[in-house]
Amino acid sequence: MRFIHTSDLHLGKRLGEYSLYEDQKAMLDWLCDLCREKNADGILIAGDIYDRSNPSAESVALFDGFLSRLSAQGTLAFVINGNHDAPERVSYGGKLFAAQGIYVSEVFDGEVRRVDLTDVYGELHIYLLPFVKPVQVREAYGTEAESYTDALREVVCRLQVDTETRNILVAHQYITGSAHSESEIFMGGLDNVDASVLADFDYTALGHLHRCQRAGGENIRYSGSPLAYSFGEWMDSKGVLLVDVGEKGRTDTAFIPYTPLHILAELEGSYADLTSHAFYEKMDRDVYLRILLTDTTEVPDAMAKLSVIYPGIVRLEYTHFNKIVSEGVIEGEAVSEKISPMDVFASFFEQQNDCVLNEEEMQYLEQLIRGWEGAE
Repeated sequence: MRFIHTSDLHLGKRLGEYSLYEDQKAMLDWLCDLCREKNADGILIAGDIYDRSNPSAESVALFDGFLSRLSAQGTLAFVINGNHDAPERVSYGGKLFAAQGIYVSEVFDGEVRRVDLTDVYGELHIYLLPFVKPVQVREAYGTEAESYTDALREVVCRLQVDTETRNILVAHQYITGSAHSESEIFMGGLDNVDASVLADFDYTALGHLHRCQRAGGENIRYSGSPLAYSFGEWMDSKGVLLVDVGEKGRTDTAFIPYTPLHILAELEGSYADLTSHAFYEKMDRDVYLRILLTDTTEVPDAMAKLSVIYPGIVRLEYTHFNKIVSEGVIEGEAVSEKISPMDVFASFFEQQNDCVLNEEEMQYLEQLIRGWEGAE
């Protein structure tokens, strides 16, 4: 059987002030067309359907249209919720959808949905494991699982996987040693899962990490997100995995690249260089940009001025100022002042949301910090 493996659609995601609706719609259209062109029996969607647990009506309608088109063309869909999704929203209507070839994970209560298929090689079982935390496993089974590895091992053991048949797991977890990017949030290794837990599956279709990669085994794969969602990913190859499951013990994968409506790109140089007609005249400027200015003094209204030439600017940074913060050096002298908690949080917020704190948020944060300092 043949599958398309994808994940981390993050429908509703924004880059700064820019909506990615058209980019995501084009990507979903491409996925539908690809499933048909490659004669895929089904598509494995390994979590983070939406960017937020409470997605917009626009995002829900977009995914609904996508699933409807897959069903109409006869492509089976296997969908789980990720850590960005609300499990109840993803699982809603799941029993009705199954009649149309759309299979979704259920809210985790200790049971994991299994879909049974058959082809010329016999039975093929697909397990739809939503994103789970150790606390959910402890509550479901009454066990002492403390780590993510212990929790996932407990879940997999209870699946009683028949290793004589072919088995696919669709999951959304962080496998130890995998490479992540700046748009993903991790807990200092606490959420790691050892790849050995997945040994009984002929293929594990993973979501959670945005880079396409192996994860501790030949048939344990992250497809990566089909779109770049942070500037830490702008040079990554984006696409999906084509998965052919043959007889027991034979699974082949191939990466299929995707070219988006708008790419992410970086430009670095002085304000004078970037505004030179000779610099930008032959450049494709219909992109989302992070601009790194090398000027040693701030250029007044640089964002507004550069936006006239480069309409897709998402972020503007000064490399000189960044160097001062990161290296703690100004003209060869050590900086004696520590970076304030406000600056640390503001930097983190900007990295995760591709926009800066507004004035109201800054005031609220200042109040919280004063409260913490006063309590010490």
